[in-house]
Amino acid sequence: MNILVFGANGQLGSSFRKIAKNYIYSWTFVDKDDIDFCDKQALSDYLYKTNFDIVVNCAAYTAVDAAENDKDICYKINVEAPSVIAEVVKSKGKVLFHISTDYVFDGETTTPYTETVVPNPINYYGITKLKGEEAIRTCKTSGFIIRVSGLVSEFGSNFVKNIAEKMLTQSEISVVNTQISRFTYAPDLANLIVRLIGKEGYEPVVLNFANKHAMSWAQLAMLVKERLKCSCTIKEVQSYPQEAKRPLYSVLDTSKVERMYNVGIKPIESRINLCLADILGED
Repeated sequence: MNILVFGANGQLGSSFRKIAKNYIYSWTFVDKDDIDFCDKQALSDYLYKTNFDIVVNCAAYTAVDAAENDKDICYKINVEAPSVIAEVVKSKGKVLFHISTDYVFDGETTTPYTETVVPNPINYYGITKLKGEEAIRTCKTSGFIIRVSGLVSEFGSNFVKNIAEKMLTQSEISVVNTQISRFTYAPDLANLIVRLIGKEGYEPVVLNFANKHAMSWAQLAMLVKERLKCSCTIKEVQSYPQEAKRPLYSVLDTSKVERMYNVGIKPIESRINLCLADILGED
């Protein structure tokens, strides 16, 4: 089994690198330094000449605020590139795993979002991620679209790493308490995707995945503070000055993946402990 991972140096791609040794597969890791995801022809040519059974597309433009002013690049990476990938994967009779986001929803509810809720993104990043999903569904490529929320890990730039660094160097930080989500530990997502390899996924299947429990960013920051045992004060605020609107409630309902694929989902509290232990270099 040959698995091709796009976005290899991001949080999820790095998580696949971490777990790869646990699986008897042949792995190919590709990032923006290897191929220009804005160049549709180059991407298509690469896919046609490469031997793979599975493509995992972790590559995405994820700078939510910057996307409001960098629309052309965001569209190319989040819409055009997935469309090209889906077309080639389908033509070769292979399987695609594509990562999407809770930001396809508007957050104007207090009920967790199932896969059947009609999306309504409120920022340009969310719009492009939804269009990327639509391109894959239109192509009817075999595989899975997996929506995740609040991705965190010991890799790359993410909330847990950034907030931990600030807590260890600053006496007070401000964190939003009005945006509620379920956060996702990237290595758990990577292991889920490997587990889904070989499962039926046609036209394709849409799944939600996130770790248990719903909380605000401020509550997540408090978990980090408790684990670090630091004296930094967390000042809870309702909002930051930001270019893009955020959904206030983007909790994903994961009952489908739990039921259909017998997936047990770990609480985010235990995953934050794992993440910080790795960041701090603890055994």
